[in-house]
Amino acid sequence: MTERRVLVTGADGLLGRGVRAVVHEYPHLEFRCVSWHNPPHYDLTDRRDVATMIHAIRPDAILHLAAVSGGVSLSQHRPASLLRNNVLMDLNMLDHTGGDCKLVLSLSIGMYPSSAAVPYVEGSIHNGLPSCVAYSYAHAKRLLEPAIRAYRAECGTHVIGLVPTGILGEHANFTRDGATMACALIRRCYEARFAPDPIVVHGDGTPLRVHTDSQDMARAYMWALSNYDDEDILNVGTEEVHSVREIATWVAEELNIDPGRFVFDGMLAGGLPVQQADTSRFRARCDMTFRPFRETLSRTIRWFCDHYHEPGVVRL
Repeated sequence: MTERRVLVTGADGLLGRGVRAVVHEYPHLEFRCVSWHNPPHYDLTDRRDVATMIHAIRPDAILHLAAVSGGVSLSQHRPASLLRNNVLMDLNMLDHTGGDCKLVLSLSIGMYPSSAAVPYVEGSIHNGLPSCVAYSYAHAKRLLEPAIRAYRAECGTHVIGLVPTGILGEHANFTRDGATMACALIRRCYEARFAPDPIVVHGDGTPLRVHTDSQDMARAYMWALSNYDDEDILNVGTEEVHSVREIATWVAEELNIDPGRFVFDGMLAGGLPVQQADTSRFRARCDMTFRPFRETLSRTIRWFCDHYHEPGVVRL
C-alpha cells in the first residue's frame, strides 16, 4: 500500500466509528478523521470548505464516508435534503481529489432496482427504478456509479465505489427519524421493556435484511483501499441474512422481553421484501471472514443500554 495519510470523512458516523476502532491494525498509516460535529469544522456541501480541507490535510487517500442517511421516516420527510446534501458532498469530493490521491466512495444497497433479481449483482444497478420508499437517497447514491466512470475517464481521478450491505455496531443512529430497522427495534424495545403494551413492528416480519459488523466493514474498506482499483462498483460485506421477525425476536431475548408482545402490522410500511447483495466478486478477491450477526447485535444492544442516558448519544 502506497497510501500513508488517510482522510476519513464522516468519522462520527457508524462506519466512520468502525474505522476509528480498527486504526490500530494499520500502524503504518496516519489517519485524519473529520466530522460535522467536532473541530475542525468542514461543511462538505461547500466547495470552498472541501478545498480548504484537502489543502490542509494533503491526504494520500480518502475514505469518504460522510452521508445524510437514515430510516424510512427520514426518507419520507426529508427527500430533498437527502438528495441535495449527498450529491453535493460526493461531487465536491470528486472535484477536489487529484493527483495520486485515492478516493473511496460509498454507495448504498438501497439504490438497486426494486425489481432486480436478489441477491443484487453490481451490473443491475440501472435496470429499473429503486424503491419509492427512499427514492431520493437511492438516486443520489446511484449517481455515483456513472460519476466514478466519468471522473476516471476525463479527469484521471483515482476513485473507486463500494456498495456496503447493511451495517450495525456501536454508535449507530438510534434517533426516531434516522434509525434503520434494527436500531429502531432496539430503541423501541428498550423503552417499552417495563410496559405491558404490545410492541408494534412495521410490516409483517418477513422482509429479509443483511447486517455487517461496522468494524468488519471498516476492514473491508481498508482492504479495498489497498487492493481494488476498478471503475466497476463492488458489493462488500457479509451475506448472512435474517428476517425482521428473527431480528425482533433476538432483540427481545437480549432485553429479556417476551417476543409474544410483538404485533407485526402489515399495513405499516416495512420496506422491501429482500435487501441482499451478491458479494461474489468481493469474495473472489478477499478471503476475510465476518463475525456472526447475533454477536454484532448483542454488542450493539449492550452499547446502546450503556449509553442511552448520555447526552447526545440517543437523541429524540
